[in-house]
Amino acid sequence: MLRMDQVHVVRHKVLVEGRTQRSVARELGLSRTTVSKYVEQAMRSVLAIIVSSVETIVGSAAAMQKLIATLVLAALSAAALFAQPAPARQDRPNVVLIITDDVGYGDIGSYGAPDIKTPHIDSLAKTGTRFTDFYANGSTCTPTRAGLISGRYQQRYALERPLGHATSADGDLGLPASAYSLPQLLRGSGYATGLIGKWHLGHKPQFSPLAHGFESFFGFKSGYIDYYEHTDNGGQPDLFENDAAIAMTGYMTDLITDRSLKFIAANASKPFF
Repeated sequence: MLRMDQVHVVRHKVLVEGRTQRSVARELGLSRTTVSKYVEQAMRSVLAIIVSSVETIVGSAAAMQKLIATLVLAALSAAALFAQPAPARQDRPNVVLIITDDVGYGDIGSYGAPDIKTPHIDSLAKTGTRFTDFYANGSTCTPTRAGLISGRYQQRYALERPLGHATSADGDLGLPASAYSLPQLLRGSGYATGLIGKWHLGHKPQFSPLAHGFESFFGFKSGYIDYYEHTDNGGQPDLFENDAAIAMTGYMTDLITDRSLKFIAANASKPFF
């Protein structure tokens, strides 16, 4: 983007849309100082046009000076107004994202499955929106999750196939944390963030859900675990509360469901993801 284009975009977003300078800087990848400078330039341009337009109308120099002083005060007041943080929106939707592996297009009732009964999922399709076309960045666990969390193709991180268990040859690999990951951006926008269930993007702490912006995590880090013993395909325990390994009894699907309901109840007063 050319510098002049940036000036116009910043001016429109701050002075017309009423966006905060901080949010505009984050969206456009600019520093707060640069955005402030562009806003100041825009205000000066507007002021110059106004002064030029009324200069021929005002008869005396004293009147002209008085008018300029008034316009300057008005411009400074407007700049101060636009610099104030915008009030938090109260209509931000909650986001419950459910990812299931190895589910085919026709494996759900609302998509034509004659033999598998999914009444609750079907009710979501009936009362919400049912998509008939969708394209993923990969066909297996790790690549698709890498694209979802990072917003970038998995090839950028050499995560083109499912990772193994913690002691496998690729046990040291994972998705590097970023300030622009999906959970990090939502958390920065006031969302409560939590992950319950499967991660499959790295075993080490620097690749964990907490490193990527989730405030809480309950689940496993490998591709799959035993539903009762909670061990990975290498036979090692793989159940975590945040970054700490834990041991619990119970069927894994039930444990995930219970934790999900508790997360929703605990964060019912604010937007959550």
